[in-house]
Amino acid sequence: LVPSGSKGKEKAKTATAGDEDYDMEAAQAIIDADLSSGSSDSDAPRDEEEETKKMRKDAKRARKDKETDVEKAERRKLKSLKYQRTNTDIETLNEGIKGFMESRKARIPPVPRPAEVEKLWKGLYPRVKSWWQEGGKEIPRSHIPGIQKTQDRIKEYCKRVEREQAAEVKAAREKFNQKWPETKKSLRIAHPEKTGEEMVSIEAAARIALKEELGAWTLEQLQLKYRFPSDELHTQIQVLGDTMALCNELPSDEHMERKIADLQRAEQQENTESAKRGIREEIAQAKKDKEGNLRKRTKLLQGSLIFMDKLHNYGIPSSEVISTKANTSFFNYIKSSKGNEDLYRELQRELEKPTMEQLNTWEVAALPIYNIVELVKNEESMKTSDESNDIDTWIETIKVHNSKMQMTNKKRGIGEDVNTIPMSLIYQIRDDWRTDNDEQAQKDIDDLLTVLKSHKHAGTVVEAIETGVAPKLLTQSVPSSSGRVAKDSGASLSDMNTTQSQASVHTTRKESPVSTKPGTSHALDLNALLSYDINSFKPRKISTPSSDYENGETEFGPLVATRPCRTDNARFSRFFVNSGLEVEGYEYIKVIRGSELAPGAAEQLDDQKVVEFDLRQRKRDIKNKKHPIDKIGPVVLMEHSEGYKPTGKPRRMDLYIRITYCGKDDVDFLTRTEYTQLAGKKVAEQDCKAHLANHEQTRLHMEASRAQRRHPITRRTLTKHDFEKTPWLFPDDEKKLGFKGDHIDQESEDE
Repeated sequence: LVPSGSKGKEKAKTATAGDEDYDMEAAQAIIDADLSSGSSDSDAPRDEEEETKKMRKDAKRARKDKETDVEKAERRKLKSLKYQRTNTDIETLNEGIKGFMESRKARIPPVPRPAEVEKLWKGLYPRVKSWWQEGGKEIPRSHIPGIQKTQDRIKEYCKRVEREQAAEVKAAREKFNQKWPETKKSLRIAHPEKTGEEMVSIEAAARIALKEELGAWTLEQLQLKYRFPSDELHTQIQVLGDTMALCNELPSDEHMERKIADLQRAEQQENTESAKRGIREEIAQAKKDKEGNLRKRTKLLQGSLIFMDKLHNYGIPSSEVISTKANTSFFNYIKSSKGNEDLYRELQRELEKPTMEQLNTWEVAALPIYNIVELVKNEESMKTSDESNDIDTWIETIKVHNSKMQMTNKKRGIGEDVNTIPMSLIYQIRDDWRTDNDEQAQKDIDDLLTVLKSHKHAGTVVEAIETGVAPKLLTQSVPSSSGRVAKDSGASLSDMNTTQSQASVHTTRKESPVSTKPGTSHALDLNALLSYDINSFKPRKISTPSSDYENGETEFGPLVATRPCRTDNARFSRFFVNSGLEVEGYEYIKVIRGSELAPGAAEQLDDQKVVEFDLRQRKRDIKNKKHPIDKIGPVVLMEHSEGYKPTGKPRRMDLYIRITYCGKDDVDFLTRTEYTQLAGKKVAEQDCKAHLANHEQTRLHMEASRAQRRHPITRRTLTKHDFEKTPWLFPDDEKKLGFKGDHIDQESEDE
């Protein structure tokens, strides 16, 4: 939905040549007034009568006829500057619509249509563009016969292709019948964890892909593939047109915020409780209206992004089917307020996030990629056959999961190679290592790291390679040393141990592996079994419900703030939880990495209670006494990740300090650097030092209470009631397996 600016640029270059002495400030003021006045044709009301429109145009023409040469030259200069401003804004709107389309160029474009079909499609583009004039409310009756005629021609073309390629299609179908059983079998081997409907869905996608690859299509499939999507385009244009008309009438966020602020000031000035109550109701309604307006604007901006995505999937250039008026209106709407721009950026980031399947594939592939890099970088490597086999095993692991991701991408229609792993670079690293071309292999690793850094979702493996700390092995099925994936989805624990030991970092090969023989690590003595008092056994819960992450509850305590990862990978986000009690002096704030939470928990919590720290705005609020600092502290330290080994000077632990503000519900958890920028170096150092001592005392008391199963305030033994209300106060084993009632003395329970 971005107006093409090539013509505008040419006009601007032509008209502005030799205009250095022109009053740019005056011109800018006139342009601003002109843009806001709605005097141009593009700003005419949608339902304006033809007679009124004609009168307005005649008046404009009459004004031009009366202009002197100087006035005409001045008007042309203003017009060229307006073109220049519009096109410059579009080019520099990094997070705008054009930026969105640029970011999607990594996608594989759809397969080009045959020239005859493409010509038929192009014949309908002008008609689609005209639908924007009335907001897409209905397709003109005069267009319907032409669209139907085009669809009939496409059907006839498909029938002709079927007749001409009958022999080839028949041979392709026979080849498909031969290859499909083998393909189906390999799919089941590659997806041992999938059962039921999931496997049916995977097989259906693979079946379609294989038919397309071999050319074993049917007439119905071909006609559906080349049918012009007139109904889909019309529906989308209708929705966008109606939503745009609605959003244009909405008050801006700035207006609503001023209204709420005025009401809040009025409430403070009132003396009677009844008047204050009435104003509070108005404030609540204003906030509700503001949220409703946000939902409507979100619908418009989401719809526009999805529409652009659909055009890309159809292979239709946006400039061919979107009118200039719609382009300009949408662009002006985004630029009309900071709130719209911010919302658009947020939605854009959301749509560009990798899918869950893509994230899972990268997480599983992180350890094998890390292992390959570590082995190749190891100068003491003897390049034995075992090491070579290990690399092949790791590459097979990556290849299997990458192939699954490609299949899922194709099924979702987002391009087979979108966000996939750069296998060619990994193969190159292996080949150069095997041929003793160590210098080139190191360059290959640098190239791989550069490519990985361009993938926001490859943060796990990038961090592992740069820090030298192996990423945690996820509980996913990986190929065995023979390069094949285990067929049995219910593999034994000993099999899993074997697989994990083979997939571990090569440098730890000489360490004693965990025993993989069934029963050896947990063998029970026969005499102990015969002497065991079976009457002493008390049944316990073997399963407990997981935390309700949607409501901000975690196994570590309730969520109080979130600092999202800059690369939008929730596993690297920081989650601040209260592992103590909501009582002054007994708050025990911890910071948890997303990777420490249960599967899927980080993604659920990532958009809850987000800290959005704007240094400039905070300084202005403090300076103007609008929202001065209310309270400082406590501080919280984040422990180093498991496996951290300092290579030089030990890195100090990350520290965060909580800041609250007067008249503002938002809470900031700032890093040392951020708080230093806000408060100054001297004040920041003093505050952090003072609150750090309090943090250590609180931490010692809370952790000791947990270990002793005592309540932090009453110092009494924890009860079942405590477990139901605050399970995070209990030791880890009890949190997982349930309340140990037999450990409670009767006196405490009665109390």
